[in-house]
Amino acid sequence: MSNASFTTTTTITVQPAVGSSVAVSVVSEAGFSPGEVVLMPGGGFYAVRSTAAGILNLENLGYPDNVAPLTLIPLGEDVGPAGSFSPERAVVPQLTHLRYVDKNYVGGSSNGSIARPYTTIMAAIADILTYPAQAKIWWGVLVAPDQYDEDIVFDGTDRQIAILGLGPWGLGTFTGVAGAPVAPFRNVIWSVSADSTDSTQHSFMIGQYQGPNMGLSTHIAIQSVTRISGNIQIRDNFGPGGTTKTVIVSAQVFDGATTGRSIDTTGGTSVAQGGTNLWIFASRFASAVYGVPSPGGIQLQWVENSRFDGLVNVRTYNRIQNCRLAAGMTITAIGADIQPRGFIATNFAGTFTGIAASLLLDGNTNYWFKTNGALLGGAATKVIQDDLVP
Repeated sequence: MSNASFTTTTTITVQPAVGSSVAVSVVSEAGFSPGEVVLMPGGGFYAVRSTAAGILNLENLGYPDNVAPLTLIPLGEDVGPAGSFSPERAVVPQLTHLRYVDKNYVGGSSNGSIARPYTTIMAAIADILTYPAQAKIWWGVLVAPDQYDEDIVFDGTDRQIAILGLGPWGLGTFTGVAGAPVAPFRNVIWSVSADSTDSTQHSFMIGQYQGPNMGLSTHIAIQSVTRISGNIQIRDNFGPGGTTKTVIVSAQVFDGATTGRSIDTTGGTSVAQGGTNLWIFASRFASAVYGVPSPGGIQLQWVENSRFDGLVNVRTYNRIQNCRLAAGMTITAIGADIQPRGFIATNFAGTFTGIAASLLLDGNTNYWFKTNGALLGGAATKVIQDDLVP
């Protein structure tokens, strides 16, 4: 693996107990980071807990083919990212910075590995939060298909964490008519409490590891996407001015408690919320998407194949395509981050409220705007972007 970090042990290592760590002397610790899963073929798979000059502190992950505790591992062992060795040397190919969750695992001694997954999502998050914050490293929580009756609540300052299903999964309990959620309704509450330390935005993603995903059609949405019985709350606790964040959503959000907001950014303690760059794919929202605190608020960057049954009330938008907005949109500024921007092939109903020349749309969207009897509010005017001149 040409771009990965490798090193070699310089002393004999005693295999620690499962879940325990050992300080391993190595030629160089450079390039290894806390939380990374590594392979030392003579011992097995480990998580890097910390590093120091010439030292890797490695936690025994207890994979089935790891050697038994107290086994002596010879010096001169290679150490590298898991899955980076040739097939004859690698026991279980394993990506780095991943934690696995399966509520049906009954083997005990969960450590977040694919062999011993956690049984709750929050246990995986708690594990990740024991490592130093590093905003440039994405952590992945891979969730086995099922229903997880828990809230996801954590501070993601200076971290990038993605919670992704390995198939359709739900946050909450879904036993109502047509798979509707029942109480208690479970929420995602993601907060930040400091500015980013290295200019990389605090980031959070929830959705699916891979498709197919569909947000527009009812039954395929139930069968193919992440479902959240409550809502998503984005909280900025860094005062007074807030900090910029990135959130990526691919989910069906029910707002079962009928709060009126499927996504809400108003729960933080900052006097002025920092901006939230929101990316939405194959999603469906039962109620409003709300994020307008000044001077930040939600900036819809790219929205695709999604349905909004409540008002979209945000600071601005850039590109929205192949979507359905059933209850209108309110904005306070014109976006300029992504070009070309505007509404493309989107079914728009309700009232668009904004400033002059802020409704950018193609002919397809304009057709649905007129067919649905949609209205303009505030000072908003249309800009039809179809250019029929060759």
